Amino acid sequence: MRKCRIWIVGSLVFWIVGVLAGQECPSVNAARDSMLVAEYGGAATISLIREHCPGATDSLSKLYHKLSIAAYQKSDRPVAIGWAEKALAVQRELYADKPEEPLGKTLANLGFFHRKDGAFTRALPYLREAEVVFTELGNWRRRHNNRENMVYLWHATGDLGRSGDLLPQMLTEALQQAPGYKRTLAEAETLRLLGVQADESENHAAALPYLQKASPLFTEIGEVMSQVGADMDIARALYLTEQYSEARQKAQEVLTFIAPYDMPYEKAVLYNLLGLTHTDEGVFELAETTLKTGISQAVLTGNARPGASTHRT
Repeated sequence: MRKCRIWIVGSLVFWIVGVLAGQECPSVNAARDSMLVAEYGGAATISLIREHCPGATDSLSKLYHKLSIAAYQKSDRPVAIGWAEKALAVQRELYADKPEEPLGKTLANLGFFHRKDGAFTRALPYLREAEVVFTELGNWRRRHNNRENMVYLWHATGDLGRSGDLLPQMLTEALQQAPGYKRTLAEAETLRLLGVQADESENHAAALPYLQKASPLFTEIGEVMSQVGADMDIARALYLTEQYSEARQKAQEVLTFIAPYDMPYEKAVLYNLLGLTHTDEGVFELAETTLKTGISQAVLTGNARPGASTHRT
């Protein structure tokens, strides 16, 4: 396997040398692959594209976007942000003031990357500009995704008024779309966010109807991880409304479902919740055993307390 990989990398290096010698225009995918594996491929390949490719700016826009996504998939957000900023610079040159989907995607990605880094003040202007682009293009699904990011940002910063105003609009718009996967996904995602919004407002009882509507919709379209997340939210809301038996039943149901999978974070949170229900009902020995199991799962995530969010605040 190692020899095969060395041969592939070597072949790409020879390809780069051949391109540079022949002054050919590489494809975007070939340029991306060369820059990911060749130490000297970056500046030389970009220079080659600028000098010899028809539509060089468009090619660079696509190349930088692909490199940004590749970096994010490797969990290297600073590098992903750097490439996305390069993509944005050439897209502003390419499109001027015209709304185009690649521009909207890059703006949305920059907002998402900064939000994930906790840089909320940096994230919001990108998300707002992406909203304008997708609105002008009439691309409701991309605008919906971008609005989800704004809602998550406002939840993180405690600006529940803005997210509370936006979520009903998102649900109305989703329900106006033609039936199908995208509509159902948007409806389910928005219902779950409405539940989270109520939970963040400490109106835990109001969260339950939204979450209980969202979960079967995720199941209907095969979005398993989202369904698991919604069911965990339901278990937490049940616990916070002191419905301990129901919370325990839901948490155990989810644990049984995810038992075969490598999901230590989710398991840690659920065992923590089960332990809390046992504690509040005075079953202390069982609570201790359950919480220890949760801690053993939490250690696998590198965080000894991922379940702390289930405590009342």
